[in-house]
Amino acid sequence: MKNKTISRILILLAVSLVFGACANDPAKPKTENKPVATTNIAVANNKVPEGKIKITLMNVDHGDAILLQTNKKNYLIDAGQDSSRALYAANMEKLGVKDVDTMIITHHHRDHMGNAKWSAGKYSIHRIWDTGVVNPTYKASIKMNELLSQGNYKNKVLKAGDTFKLDGMHFEVLSPGNFLPKFEEKEINNKSLVMKMTFGDFSMLFTGDIEAPAEDVLVNTYGDKLKVDIVKVPHHGSKTSSSWKLILATKPKYALISCGEPEKTHHPNPKVVKAWQAQGVKVYNTMDNGNLTVLTDGKDYSVLVEK
Repeated sequence: MKNKTISRILILLAVSLVFGACANDPAKPKTENKPVATTNIAVANNKVPEGKIKITLMNVDHGDAILLQTNKKNYLIDAGQDSSRALYAANMEKLGVKDVDTMIITHHHRDHMGNAKWSAGKYSIHRIWDTGVVNPTYKASIKMNELLSQGNYKNKVLKAGDTFKLDGMHFEVLSPGNFLPKFEEKEINNKSLVMKMTFGDFSMLFTGDIEAPAEDVLVNTYGDKLKVDIVKVPHHGSKTSSSWKLILATKPKYALISCGEPEKTHHPNPKVVKAWQAQGVKVYNTMDNGNLTVLTDGKDYSVLVEK
């Protein structure tokens, strides 16, 4: 009788363990306020639902081209380089872009504004905003600056302290500002436009190509104000950027990198990727993961990877 009782107890324990394991099956995703990245990219081809925004770091080889979409309008932060125009245009078509309300150029390097003038005509861009810092070694920069200085495209020169709204997205310009050291004319990266965007409770930092010297000043100037949910990693994950001070100050959940073939540019630097990961940050890049898409309603958000 005693052996039978023990057998029944063991059977009950086994059944309990089986059901317990099913209830906590790791294959069944848990509902989280801020879901982890997923390969479900179907939303990228659909109209943005009302009350939400979609942010896509487009895979344009080496360069930045970030599309922000609401259910009403499209906005661009940078437009990649002209040598990758076919890839850039294919992504814009895939995302359903026919016109762009505003394009913001973070700085006048080819891999950020190479398609700017072409895009202005192709997508009927109404406004082009930048920092007003010309790249004297790049003819397209000089020409664009001439057009903007003449009042074309309703240009606005953005600087630290400026704020603006685009369809419910609130932007605060953090740099460039008078607090930056007097960088040499060729140090255009450190004069990049840095903006913090908030949409409800969601926040994201757009960093252009700032490097460690500018990062250091920004952290000293803004401190905890730099804390965000997502960081667009500066300078394509270069070893010259992503200082520990910036990583610790921003404290993001995700770090997203726009980059091309590593043998050409050495981006992203493996040590930089590990530095973000060491703080528990999930890191994705356009070279390995294709288009990186953020979808948020201002409360929850999802980070979607194409591959």
